[in-house]
Amino acid sequence: MKMHAAVWHFADTDGNKYTKKYARKGKGLHATDRESSDSKWLRNHGGKRIRDAWKALSPKTKARLMQETPDDTFPDQSEGILDERTKATPQPTSVAMPSTIRTKRKTNASCKDLTHLRAVLNRNRSKYYSVVCEEEELRIKTAYNNGSLAGVIEAMASGVKNAIYLAHSRDRCQTSTDAFRAVCLRVGDVLTSAMSNTSFPPEPNYDSDAPSPEFAAGRINQAWRNYQHSVKELRSALAQNGVDGDPDPSLLASIHPAFASNTKR
Repeated sequence: MKMHAAVWHFADTDGNKYTKKYARKGKGLHATDRESSDSKWLRNHGGKRIRDAWKALSPKTKARLMQETPDDTFPDQSEGILDERTKATPQPTSVAMPSTIRTKRKTNASCKDLTHLRAVLNRNRSKYYSVVCEEEELRIKTAYNNGSLAGVIEAMASGVKNAIYLAHSRDRCQTSTDAFRAVCLRVGDVLTSAMSNTSFPPEPNYDSDAPSPEFAAGRINQAWRNYQHSVKELRSALAQNGVDGDPDPSLLASIHPAFASNTKR
């Protein structure tokens, strides 16, 4: 028996203390040992409780959670739990079923396509936020050397915001502790760079050595176009497969303007 990474995340955040304890303990096991340990645990009382809780969720909620915590080892159209004890009744070997075979092949191909498109989206999204963070660090230095306090503040705010997006996209943490640590590390990079740039007097004649704003804008625009193209491709593929949900959900609801939408910096 095996559960999708989203179900383990659900167990870690919404299960009782025993479920949470096992979900966190399992992360420290070797892949082979964990597979055996998970299968055994999922069959006992604690495993049944979390399986029942997951099955009680609406299909839309389960689909959203599995999009937020992807798992390449699972087919996209699964319900999040694979139970090898449940097997379909075998068809008579004497009866040929070409339509069934074609449907199965088509489904497998669709699952592979969606998995690939999700991986491409995550890679391009992470690349975009990484590029913005790099350029904002340079912009802090330029603004400081040009005596622009407003420019320093604006670049720092943007750098921190995009560092948080980068932590969410690239680090893909499964626990709140790991998520806080990832955010601290990413934001810490921005703050360390800002403090190192502003700990000395402004450099005279800095404009001659300043990075090109046009070059920075070009890098950001190209990364943004790749990111948005990936979103459109995955959205189209999901629609063709009858899967609801936003392929690129925002971090917070619309009442929180800073992280309500994944917009360009």
